[in-house]
Amino acid sequence: MWHQSQSLMLLSLIAISYPITTISKADSKIITYESKSPYEFSELINQLDNSIKTKVSGELTMPVQYTKNKQFPLVIVLPDAFGFENHHQNYLNNLNQQGIATFKVDSFKSRHIDPKKMVATTVSPEMMASDAYFALKTLSKHPNIDPNKIAVMGWGSGGAAALYSAWTPAKEAFLTKNAKGFAAHLAIYPPCLLFPTKHTWQKKPIKIIIGEKDQSTPASLCKELSQQMKKSGVPIEIDILPNAYHSFDSERPLQTYKKEHTFTQCRFTLLPDGVALHEKTGIRMIDPFFRLAAFYACSEKKTVRSGMIPEAKKRSIEMTNKFFNQHLTTLPECPRF
Repeated sequence: MWHQSQSLMLLSLIAISYPITTISKADSKIITYESKSPYEFSELINQLDNSIKTKVSGELTMPVQYTKNKQFPLVIVLPDAFGFENHHQNYLNNLNQQGIATFKVDSFKSRHIDPKKMVATTVSPEMMASDAYFALKTLSKHPNIDPNKIAVMGWGSGGAAALYSAWTPAKEAFLTKNAKGFAAHLAIYPPCLLFPTKHTWQKKPIKIIIGEKDQSTPASLCKELSQQMKKSGVPIEIDILPNAYHSFDSERPLQTYKKEHTFTQCRFTLLPDGVALHEKTGIRMIDPFFRLAAFYACSEKKTVRSGMIPEAKKRSIEMTNKFFNQHLTTLPECPRF
């Protein structure tokens, strides 16, 4: 029997206008906007106009220093395969304390999905990337959000969306070629499984935080991908936390699980048109069935550990604070659209 977090990781890998309201200090508001539901990058890049329209909701929280006549930086936040949990809020609270607004995107509930019932297979990272970009377009018009200082972050599958949203073909599916995309991208233990044949990325700060001993989303693949990106001039940095496993920042205790699927050998070639092919079998991830089949083909069953590592959790929150303070408070003013 698979551990639920591993199962959800496997399954999830397989997935503009609004009424402006006055937001009081430390208050949160739900904002609903229109997104799309492309299952794979090929659909996202080539058929976005024909993709299923989806009403997505998110929670916008202004900083505790909120004043109605001021604009603030914003981080758009994407969940992992479990959806949002308490430990995610720790990051957001810290950002709000430091003068940064946050927007939690509910990619699952908006599609009537309960990730804890293991149907997250229907929500792909590409769908989350779509939700993030449409949120960017929506919130760029908010009177209290600085449109030049909007970043994106996520965990697990949401981390993959945050990372690969910096891939230029994905960005240009949503925005014009000269339009500014996200100001920064932060991915926490993302599955770095897609290796583009052409490394055309946005030259925006990108950061990956991952555990040294993570077997669900292997650090080795993220390290390899980041090295390839650096050779192409991408300003990416990766922090590999020593002795940390998957979900090192969660509230679940560190536990050992036998015969769990690991993904060290799972690599996919990402073609310029968005087609992702499993390198060994040639399986294309066009839907939940084929995505699951590809991961069954490449995964290995091993004894794994996952859960909270207090020191790694602390370091991750500290690095997140530093990253966004560095890249969201010193950007020059310039038009986005």
